[in-house]
Amino acid sequence: MGRNFERLTKDGRTFVLVPEDVYEDLQKDAEMLTDIQAFDAATSRNEEAFPAELGVKLTDAQRAGKSLVPVWREYREMTQTTLADASGVNRVYLREIESGKNPGSVEALKRIAEALRIGLDDLV
Repeated sequence: MGRNFERLTKDGRTFVLVPEDVYEDLQKDAEMLTDIQAFDAATSRNEEAFPAELGVKLTDAQRAGKSLVPVWREYREMTQTTLADASGVNRVYLREIESGKNPGSVEALKRIAEALRIGLDDLV
């Protein structure tokens, strides 16, 4: 910056007067720093990042009252058969869960979530 800013003392406190454009630049820099810190915190947790499109599909399914299992299964590029095999859940039972005919037991949903590499709370 290299500028000399005017200083003002009032009630024993010193204030620095800066031009408005400098103040606005400082505000932008502070906002950028906050964004960078949030990004760094998120990426340092080594958690899987998901595309926004997946979030949209999950939200749409949830709003429509549909099962989230097929959305996750398709995202993981699995067929019903491969998910059934990976989770140990019967394929017919899995189809009923996906179609909404059967909500699925907690145990079955846990096994499905594990096979999809997500938490149980991501399915309900």
